[in-house]
Amino acid sequence: MTFDLVENALHSLREAISYYTEADEGQNADQFKFSVLLTCHCAELLLKEILVRNHPALIYEDIDKIGNIDREADRQTVGYRLALLRVKNLCGVDLKQYEDYLVELGQTRNTVQHYADTEMKRKAIQQAANKL
Repeated sequence: MTFDLVENALHSLREAISYYTEADEGQNADQFKFSVLLTCHCAELLLKEILVRNHPALIYEDIDKIGNIDREADRQTVGYRLALLRVKNLCGVDLKQYEDYLVELGQTRNTVQHYADTEMKRKAIQQAANKL
């Protein structure tokens, strides 16, 4: 089974919506976490699709090394923040009212994924889920 970037993004979005609708403030509150992670994954993939459509090399972290890497598997793609910056600065996409939300979504995803379960993390998840 293969997905292109857009199909993969839409699959993540469908799953994010599913987790969100299953979540509540009680026993299923963890579902909000997965909804945030998958929503950010969707956004990252769509940003990468914009990069690829502008120039295939833009999806890679270190553009200068692309010609010197033999295997596709060894090529590191850009992360969320760099993809967002490149879409804005190199592709000329005006993100308008979405930019602040996308930045906040990325920050929340990092909090959710990389930090211990704290009250701050729970609040970040809930705030992000309320914006979905």
